[in-house]
Amino acid sequence: MEEEILGIMKPLLKRYAIERNEGERLGDFCIRIGMIKPTTEGRTFHDETAELESEDEA
Repeated sequence: MEEEILGIMKPLLKRYAIERNEGERLGDFCIRIGMIKPTTEGRTFHDETAELESEDEA
């Protein structure tokens, strides 16, 4: 699990350091590059945010 998280975060943080706009926060950067969708309403916060877990992961 830790390896998977690091595999996602290391390249993301490197890209954020290089490509972010002045004053841009990580969440806003992730939305701008299309990694996540913006939350436009509280009830839609979890829409399209996670992969389905397999039987082995649950």
